[in-house]
Amino acid sequence: MYKVIDNLFISDVGSAQNELLLTEVNSIKAVLSIMSFNLPLKLDHIVYKHIELMDMESEDILSHFEESFTYINSFRTKTPPESVLIHCQAGRSRSATICAAYLMKSSNMTSSEAIEVLDKAVPKGVYPNEGFLEQLKMYQEMGNKIDRDSQILKQFLLKKFAANMDNLAKLDDNVWAPDPLYDPNKGTTMSSSSLTSAVDCGDRTKSVNNDVYKCKKCRRDLFFSSSLLFHNKDVGATGDVFKRRKGTNTTCKNQSQGTICSSYFVEPVKWMEILILGVLDGKLCCPKCRSKLGNFNWSGAQCSCGVWVCPSFQLHKNAIDFSPQT
Repeated sequence: MYKVIDNLFISDVGSAQNELLLTEVNSIKAVLSIMSFNLPLKLDHIVYKHIELMDMESEDILSHFEESFTYINSFRTKTPPESVLIHCQAGRSRSATICAAYLMKSSNMTSSEAIEVLDKAVPKGVYPNEGFLEQLKMYQEMGNKIDRDSQILKQFLLKKFAANMDNLAKLDDNVWAPDPLYDPNKGTTMSSSSLTSAVDCGDRTKSVNNDVYKCKKCRRDLFFSSSLLFHNKDVGATGDVFKRRKGTNTTCKNQSQGTICSSYFVEPVKWMEILILGVLDGKLCCPKCRSKLGNFNWSGAQCSCGVWVCPSFQLHKNAIDFSPQT
């Protein structure tokens, strides 16, 4: 068991069940377990929290950063402060990632700086797997917080679901982009005058006081400009469909300016639900006039600029009209 900063410790699973280390040596008051199974041995006077997670690159540890921070801080900010232990199986990857995220947010560190602090605290160093390191970098790029409107988070969540293609019967509510015509609070369509209000889509509330894209044939509102997903035209299109996107810059001006890309790539909009769930690929048709707007493919598709976008919800610009808010 090693002290990282005041009232924050990291260890393996063995030390997390050692009563002497927990109570007499380090006065631990709370334990955060990051493992695939819960601790079999617990002490009555210690508060426990368990996050079920395996040490695999494909695991989504990013989604647990905020709840972990809240839990840890609830003890460290008491008067007097109480000590918290974060542990996993070996104390080198999962617990180190959660600890690094806490340091980043609480002390405004970069991911590299947080890992360096942990390396100094743990004699043999810490070794978060590559997937966890990438998620720490995403967290840093979002300003050490979970930004639900961030392009980084949107594409990360979509890729997570795309990697699980065999189980696409349902998407989390926070993955869906709002339908401009649907008010989920009332279950009715929205008037044009209400487009400047806020729309809830699951736990994502976003301001829709922005531009709208319409079906060119029937003028049905299809998506907001905030639902656009951008990509980097300098990224090549060779290699594995998932790995080729790793570590790339996800911002590109081509889509908004229309200089190269012939299609818009968007988040899955709520009206697409009946078309895209449980199916690997297919057509995207207007929910009103049924004219073809584009295609989707959970394995990805190549844009006209040469970039491979995965997963792909692609709407052809020649079928879409841009309607700026006035």
